[in-house]
Amino acid sequence: MGAQGTSYLLSISIIEIYQEKLADLLTDGPDAAWNRTAAQNAGLEVKLTPTGGYTVPGATKIVLRDINDALRLLQVSLTP
Repeated sequence: MGAQGTSYLLSISIIEIYQEKLADLLTDGPDAAWNRTAAQNAGLEVKLTPTGGYTVPGATKIVLRDINDALRLLQVSLTP
């Protein structure tokens, strides 16, 4: 909880861009991101948001409860 009456929601997606192809690193199982069908990976595109940020519609998005969730997801996504 932030300042009085303020709350925050933080979610994370981890995307790998390799040779101009996107892979969702939070899919299930080792190497699952690159084992997805061509149709699933083809649907992933980086889009500009109205506020000037970036998003990848269709990518797995996980809501974080605490810093440990973020660290665990980063570790999982970096494991070969």
